[in-house]
Amino acid sequence: MHEISFVYIENFRACKKVCLPLGAYTPLVGQNNTGKSAILEAIRWVLRPSALNTTDFNDPKVPVIVALMIKGI
Repeated sequence: MHEISFVYIENFRACKKVCLPLGAYTPLVGQNNTGKSAILEAIRWVLRPSALNTTDFNDPKVPVIVALMIKGI
């Protein structure tokens, strides 16, 4: 079975630089507007790439970087 075990996000929406180790079950908990949905959208973007909007960039002058480590491949 495949499992995402680590997420690295840079310059995507509210995520300036995020390194997030994941377990088999990792809840994302926090106050509103802290980036929980941005993390999920970044993962979705890597798994199903599409064009990004200007609003997806935290800083439009810097590229977005999203990397996943997937176990079981």
